[in-house]
Amino acid sequence: MPEFRILSIFNRYLQYGGEETMAAKIAETLSQKALVREYNYSTQEWLDAGKFTAPFRGLKNRHVIRQLRLLQREYKFDFWLIHNVFPAMSPAVYREARRLNVPVIHMLHNYRFGCLNGLLFREGRECRECLKGSFLPGVKNRCWQGKLIPSLYSACFQTAARKSGILHNAARFIALSGRHAELLKTTGIPEEKTSILPLFVETHLLPYVPAPEGGTSFS
Repeated sequence: MPEFRILSIFNRYLQYGGEETMAAKIAETLSQKALVREYNYSTQEWLDAGKFTAPFRGLKNRHVIRQLRLLQREYKFDFWLIHNVFPAMSPAVYREARRLNVPVIHMLHNYRFGCLNGLLFREGRECRECLKGSFLPGVKNRCWQGKLIPSLYSACFQTAARKSGILHNAARFIALSGRHAELLKTTGIPEEKTSILPLFVETHLLPYVPAPEGGTSFS
């Protein structure tokens, strides 16, 4: 009998990327020691249900909440491992976890809680204008998709996420590096709740590179 029951939660973007790869690899690895179920919802599903109503559903996606509620009732997960709920699952996921009294471990793949595009990067340079929680500069500069309306939506989403209490209510946050954790602290994520898990690297897929004398190489 597995020691833990874990629900891995990920909102797929329109394009496949590294976050989705890492979420899948973590679920695969954890499944060796625990019962893991993955709940993935896609941005495409969200848009297909109606582009004009999407922003409203994105701030409270009742369909997603119903499914999470049913999964929790069936499997009684010990905690939810949240990778991403943006832009379609909605910040209501955080509130539902608290309502169900399910601990949340949040895997932080970017700087979304303090940056509309999640990168801290704009117009070819580093940008920290929204890092402390006011997203007005990001809206003004059209930082998400280079457009005003999507940037305004992202700002509303991130503000709602912060107001959900997740920054203080999560049981644990996982950063990708010490520097990542240091910058995330500026967004309001408690340092004492942050651990570090570097990116998964499939060393057997890397090309062989001869090592210098006394060094190491992958093969």
